[in-house]
Amino acid sequence: MQNKQHMKMKHTRRNMNKLFLVLALLFALSACSVGKKCTYTQDGTKISSWVWFFEDGKPIDVDKNNCN
Repeated sequence: MQNKQHMKMKHTRRNMNKLFLVLALLFALSACSVGKKCTYTQDGTKISSWVWFFEDGKPIDVDKNNCN
C-alpha cells in the first residue's frame, strides 16, 4: 500500500514540474516576438530582426510593415 502512495506522489510531483515548466515558457514567450520585424532608431537607422525580446510589452513601432 505504501508503494502505491509513493508512486502516486512521484507522479503528482512530475505533473507539477511539467506545469511549472509550461507556465515559465508561456511567460517567457509573452515577452518576445518571432518573425521578421523592423523598427527605426531616432537617427533613422533601420533595425531588423527575426526574434525580439521585450521587457515592458511590445513597442508599437516594432512591426513587419516597417521592413519595406
